[in-house]
Amino acid sequence: PGGSTGTSPSTLIVRPEVAMAQLRADEQAASRPAADASTSVAPDAAPAPTGTVATSVTRPTRPRRFHGSVVLRSERLSLEFGRVVQEVVQHLTDSAATVEVTVEIAAHTADGFDEVVIRTVTENARTLHFSDQGFEEQ
Repeated sequence: PGGSTGTSPSTLIVRPEVAMAQLRADEQAASRPAADASTSVAPDAAPAPTGTVATSVTRPTRPRRFHGSVVLRSERLSLEFGRVVQEVVQHLTDSAATVEVTVEIAAHTADGFDEVVIRTVTENARTLHFSDQGFEEQ
């Protein structure tokens, strides 16, 4: 879901350095004098090499990585996370991509967390194999 990007199925994206190299090659080819008409080549003879290398237009490379982050509201967490999975993660996995989802949690309270919350959250985070977790006095 989103707005129009102004592209169509026939739109190509070209890297500037590739386009400039092609333009230079085309200009050089156009500025060479035409072959002298008095020079004849036998029909069976292979054309003499001109010293130029044929350039081929290559298709632009396609993106290979996606990254993104989103802030979800805690009061609608299940609904919003489900939409992220449905609208983004599912499309990525459908394209045979390896997808890694990282959940980052930041919680703040003016009064500080009590010991029960600290112990429960710390133990649960350890059990759930959080790679990084902790409480701070900020």
